[in-house]
Amino acid sequence: MNRHPNISKDTSRVVLIGGVDSSGGAGLSTDLKAQHSLGINAKCVTTYVTAQTHGQVSHIEPVAKESLLAQLNSVLSNDGPFLVKLGMVGTKGILEQINIALSKVKASIVCDPVYLSSSGAPLMEDEALEFYKKVIFPKTSLLTPNLPEAEKILGKKASSLNDIEKMGEDFLNMGVQSVLIKGGHFFKGNFLLDYFCSKEKKYWIKGPRIKSFKGETIRGTGCFLASAITGAKSLGLNIIDSVLLGRTLLNSSIRRAEKEGETFILSVTSVDNFESEDFPWIESETFSFSSMENDDSFPWLYPIVDRASWITRLAPYKVNILQLRIKDLEGESLEKEIKKAIELSKKFQIKLFINDFWELALKYNAYGVHLGQEDLENAHLKKIKEKGLKLGLSSHSYEEGAIAKGIYPSYVALGPIYFTQLKAMDFAPQGVEAFKTWKKLFSCPVVAIGGINLDRLPEVMKANPDIVSVVRDITLSKNPEERTLHWQKAISRNL
Repeated sequence: MNRHPNISKDTSRVVLIGGVDSSGGAGLSTDLKAQHSLGINAKCVTTYVTAQTHGQVSHIEPVAKESLLAQLNSVLSNDGPFLVKLGMVGTKGILEQINIALSKVKASIVCDPVYLSSSGAPLMEDEALEFYKKVIFPKTSLLTPNLPEAEKILGKKASSLNDIEKMGEDFLNMGVQSVLIKGGHFFKGNFLLDYFCSKEKKYWIKGPRIKSFKGETIRGTGCFLASAITGAKSLGLNIIDSVLLGRTLLNSSIRRAEKEGETFILSVTSVDNFESEDFPWIESETFSFSSMENDDSFPWLYPIVDRASWITRLAPYKVNILQLRIKDLEGESLEKEIKKAIELSKKFQIKLFINDFWELALKYNAYGVHLGQEDLENAHLKKIKEKGLKLGLSSHSYEEGAIAKGIYPSYVALGPIYFTQLKAMDFAPQGVEAFKTWKKLFSCPVVAIGGINLDRLPEVMKANPDIVSVVRDITLSKNPEERTLHWQKAISRNL
């Protein structure tokens, strides 16, 4: 299922280790729902068999040592690499056997430290927890405790978001590569918050409460999320992109959850079921840039040009949006060119976005500014908004998409859709299927950009882009004006 940015699918090595829940509400059955949501057929190792309803655990039975070893040997029959989701382990003895088996292969481990069942029954001995902390944590690529589990492991309570951030640091100091403290037990207004941290990055991941259960419970959310993250890693995504895709899948599954008695049970979902509310955002200062006028006339052609003179050349061909991207001028020459372009854009009533040079865009009151994510740290977004300019943001990954969504730009661009020689490729081509997913995840207009030409346009238009951006296919054409006319006709035919 090639619908995720930057993936190279190798899902044959996903291994789920955990308990069987006879009610089907948690454990391996829920882990498998997450894998099936990603189109993955994972391997399973059963550590425990439990007898339980959605409200009570009546019996817990560990599998025999011989059975556990036979299962581990069968699924870890070569040297890997494996993507392992470690769930219910219960005892130190079981955890020791798992550790020995995993030590013989290459494995990236996502640990979901199941300490209590949804009904409050203890599922891990204290001796096992100590082994977990000393031996498994240093081998863990991602730890996914909920807040009660984090408090139990660390022996401290959290009463504020700052306390949770300190917990994240504590886990990192215990050798965990990254940690996601799941937000099912703490909210900020009507929003749920997950806290992710690694040595390199610290993010609060925010999203709306997808469904109000009015006192009823929903089971298996922690299992589903950890499993979905493991599956996403097998798709070639990095850890933060995997977390974001996992949370999106979980939100979609919660929205589609089915009621059984007083409990809701998660559903298998897919990217085809995504809605904008499912995709969380990385919390930052929110700006909510205004939308663009006449956006009910989408799709638009969005040429990118390097000189003001292009505006005069292309204006007669009903081009209502342009981007000025200048890479070879500086100082007075650069400012003069930008000023001239803004003046011409107003004369021809064209929505002109200035790439990168936001201060000059402010000085001469451009229509908008387009920024890459690497520019966000230095750009003064508050000034850009206060001056009334629109904002367009580039995105190349779930992480960048979540950052963009938290800012609320006027549009978000996904690219490159295809390979392009225009500039150095820091990201692999996203593809049309990934763009279809992006369209579901954003409520603002979405721009397709990168390597698009007239021959590829019909395929791109199947993804229903709001705006199609093009550079070389117009500016390097023998007759750019005629080529622009062909583009406009081609976009109109595909409506």
